[in-house]
Amino acid sequence: MSCSIVLFKLAQLNSEIKYILHSISRDTPRYTYPQIPDIEAWQSDLYHRLEAIFADFPVFGDEDDHLTKICQIRYHEIVMLLFRPTPRIRTPSKRSLLQCHSSAEATIRLWKELYDSDRMSYSWITIHSICLSGITLLYCIWMVPETAVAVKIDALTSTMRASSNILSAAGEHWTEARRSRNNLDDLTAGTVRWLLDLHATQKTQNWSGPQAHSAASLPNNAAANTGGQPQGRTGGVHLPDLDFPVIGTYINGENLADFVGAPDPFASDFSLTMEGMFSEYQPLFDFSSQQDFGTSIFA
Repeated sequence: MSCSIVLFKLAQLNSEIKYILHSISRDTPRYTYPQIPDIEAWQSDLYHRLEAIFADFPVFGDEDDHLTKICQIRYHEIVMLLFRPTPRIRTPSKRSLLQCHSSAEATIRLWKELYDSDRMSYSWITIHSICLSGITLLYCIWMVPETAVAVKIDALTSTMRASSNILSAAGEHWTEARRSRNNLDDLTAGTVRWLLDLHATQKTQNWSGPQAHSAASLPNNAAANTGGQPQGRTGGVHLPDLDFPVIGTYINGENLADFVGAPDPFASDFSLTMEGMFSEYQPLFDFSSQQDFGTSIFA
């Protein structure tokens, strides 16, 4: 019951986020939408409400510890929903993306703990959560220079390997999960190759520059107050051009949009990317056939 109450509270905030940030229907009258004069203030307030719920999470014993993890996973999923790119906020601040990065890592770690303890449920919701967390993690690395420079490749590969292993296990029961795993593995491999080149370039610059700083010395919130796209020089370290399209060249030369199955991946609405990756999960119905649903099959 305690777990259910927490999930209901989180579901209310989840609904509010989708209503404010993801509602893009042009047929709905404007007066039906709440008036949000300051979207950043609303975002900050909702995050504080999330933290308040998180602080009151129930504590269960060892036998029911998985219930706590389920609540924590749902919390981190909503944090990512709040701060990732949306139709309302297409270019999140670096502070927002850093928060997404942290929650994505935590979500994968919690799913792994459930998997290791044989408490994980195999469903499309689980697969969607793991894939979304993995893509969010990679996206934040691509878009935030501080994260790209400071990320430890061993830690990244360990986290992404955990998500891949879980998807492989799910693929034994659900073959469609294998496509998601393969896409995520290829994205991870391309990102690692990109990071290796980036770090090699960074070492060369640090060796030749008297004002060089080590990647580990970069603060996590180094450009939190500045939004928009990556800059060329951050924290005293000259960074190479980190424009996102360069990632496509590290994924077997394949067009990134075709690879992920989205028309314009990651550029405006993150949901388009997930919809493209999960197209095989959507049931297809043919409503064109002339079938009289009013007639009883027993007539």
